[in-house]
Amino acid sequence: MARPILFGVLIIIAVYLPIFTLQGLEGKMFRPMAITVCSALLGSLLLSLTVVPSSRPTCSRDRRAPRGALVHRLRQVYVRHLDDAMNHPVRTMGIALAVVVVAIASVPFLGTEFMPKLDEGSILVETRKLPSVSLPESVEVSTRVERIVRTFRR
Repeated sequence: MARPILFGVLIIIAVYLPIFTLQGLEGKMFRPMAITVCSALLGSLLLSLTVVPSSRPTCSRDRRAPRGALVHRLRQVYVRHLDDAMNHPVRTMGIALAVVVVAIASVPFLGTEFMPKLDEGSILVETRKLPSVSLPESVEVSTRVERIVRTFRR
């Protein structure tokens, strides 16, 4: 199953590759979205190829399923850290509380890294016209709107 999953995710990521080449306003607007989607896809690929197969014996009813050496080693490390955390509850709660405080303190900054600061002085004016408008009339309306917008100064 690994090969079809890998190729499926890579095909989806390939669709987003042209977005990374966008310049100017389009690049500022769409590149963060492409980075986010590709990062999420790569993260899900990593999880689906590592965590999901290794957790199958633990989650399934078949307890006789063989465990690989890597899973056995990871379980040993996990049990050691879990025992340490359970034997030091004050430290564990302190670390958990610090993580929660940092998470709450970061709330005002959520979403700001994905919305670029757009103050380059450009204005995009979009006019909507009836479907029945002719091409010459549409061009004339757009030209008139552009002339009116040019009369405004900062």
